[in-house]
Amino acid sequence: MVECSKTKESKGPAGEKFPFLDQGQKKKKIKKVLTKEATSPEVTDDEEATQRKVLPFIWESSLLRNVKCDLDREYAESLQLQSNRQKAKAIRSRTEMTMTPPPRSIQEWAVSSTYK
Repeated sequence: MVECSKTKESKGPAGEKFPFLDQGQKKKKIKKVLTKEATSPEVTDDEEATQRKVLPFIWESSLLRNVKCDLDREYAESLQLQSNRQKAKAIRSRTEMTMTPPPRSIQEWAVSSTYK
């Protein structure tokens, strides 16, 4: 299992991920990809019931995974008093993936070059 870094490595999910775009353009580019179809499925971790396992799509680029990790971290930081399930750490799996194909409308940067 791979856990998202606990420290902020960037300035939010748009951070330094698209250095050729201004902040507004970065957010728009990311927002276009973050659709229901691009949301990674979550399952309860068999070994640790208080954790959720996030299964990345086989087609996800490392850039999209990093954006999702940033968003997961920001969401966790924003939680106040929530249920145990919501407080549970999301651990991104490196060994398990879902075979769901990418949505037709997904932007090219979000799909791994090895998947294409």
